[in-house]
Amino acid sequence: MEVVLFSTGCPKCKVLERKLEDKGIVYTENNNTDDMKKRGFTSVPVLSVNGQLLNFYDANKWINEARTR
Repeated sequence: MEVVLFSTGCPKCKVLERKLEDKGIVYTENNNTDDMKKRGFTSVPVLSVNGQLLNFYDANKWINEARTR
């Protein structure tokens, strides 16, 4: 499974980062704002799970429902 957190370090980004780490979900972080703009993102955080883009609300739900280790 490929999980990428698109983040600028904002408070919501930190929430998702902490939740991913607490659940033991391996992820990479992308802080490249130019890349985010090219992808058409208008806000962050965005979580990409196997290419499916999730906004903050949906990312929280996905993390909460993810099986732990």
